[in-house]
Amino acid sequence: MDSNRTIAEAVAIKEDKFIYVGSNQEVNKYIGKETKVIDLGGKMVLPGFIDSHCHPAYGAAHQLFDVNLNGLKSVKEYQEAIQEDANDPDISESRGDNALLFVVITGNAVLCFA
Repeated sequence: MDSNRTIAEAVAIKEDKFIYVGSNQEVNKYIGKETKVIDLGGKMVLPGFIDSHCHPAYGAAHQLFDVNLNGLKSVKEYQEAIQEDANDPDISESRGDNALLFVVITGNAVLCFA
């Protein structure tokens, strides 16, 4: 989109590159015998923004330093995992989560959110 927020009607692509963006009328000069024309009937096309949304550093830190709540099946298992993490003298603050529970351990406080 340009600074005027112009909406284009048509695009021409050659060898995986946009070679024209503009009107339906003007794009006709880019159509040849081998051109594949796709009429979207007025629907919008958006570029493919691909974001794996990966946090490798956080993922490693999460595995190393946070209380692991995955796979726990009972309240007792949750309590034991949280207590073990809270009692570790080398940990001043921690957190853990899964689909059911979010836990923050800081100082003498354990906060749980279901």
